[in-house]
Amino acid sequence: MDTDNGKPPIDLDKPIENPRLKELRARLESATDEEEQRKLQGELFQEIAENAWFLVIAEWSKPPEANEDGKAFVAAGTTISLHMRGTDDGKRYFEAFTDWEEIGRKHPTDGTTRTLVMGFDDLAGLVLKDCSAAAGFVINPDGDPFLVDRELVGFLRERKRLAAGEIVEEIQKEAERVEVAPLLGMPPPLERALRECVAKDRRIRALWTFLMRRPSQGEESPEELLFVFDAPPDCRREIVESIAAATKPHLDGRMVNLVSSDDGLGKDLSHETPFYRRKFLGLF
Repeated sequence: MDTDNGKPPIDLDKPIENPRLKELRARLESATDEEEQRKLQGELFQEIAENAWFLVIAEWSKPPEANEDGKAFVAAGTTISLHMRGTDDGKRYFEAFTDWEEIGRKHPTDGTTRTLVMGFDDLAGLVLKDCSAAAGFVINPDGDPFLVDRELVGFLRERKRLAAGEIVEEIQKEAERVEVAPLLGMPPPLERALRECVAKDRRIRALWTFLMRRPSQGEESPEELLFVFDAPPDCRREIVESIAAATKPHLDGRMVNLVSSDDGLGKDLSHETPFYRRKFLGLF
């Protein structure tokens, strides 16, 4: 288990309880107004991704041992299996519990049930790795279950990275892996922020803007933004960070991808009409 980037380390001397998550889940279930439902859903997703710690039932091939200080450790060669829950359509989900009360609905709470404490990043890493057979994870499967499927896990992880300012340059080598369309009707605050950013940075020679979807994530995959920029190779990282910082307040939760016009998909799209092109002598 890691400590989930951006979250304080978990205090294992305190019980795992997640009262905020359970409150949001209950309020979402009882909400009837569509706008209120969207608001609560966003808050619930944020709580799951950024604040919650979960109890995950695990089985060890060898029981944990104690060192001289009395602290438990896992012996070399030990394998750990996490409980999963199957569905009627054959999919399997990791189980994640908000507290021991939820575990107690089906499992003993007398100390014989062993658990690991995991955050969202831990679970996302298990779900999204290439060899994973998991379709996602399910919170409180024996009480009021809430399914977080693979698509939602991926979306929340990218949104979390975006919120943390961890936007990275993604070089797409094969244009057929994504569907791209011109970005029409850009929201004025985003357009202003983007124009000011690229006009101010003389290293940016041109910028193209697009909408992007990933067909591999299914028909309901969220729309993302794709910005292609033309700039010297030695300053790409700085430019990515600069554009990310300028546009972050105006993205309305959408993921943005930044690629160079020298590589793969960016090179193919640089033949389109640019959103911005710096004129000779650096004039806008």
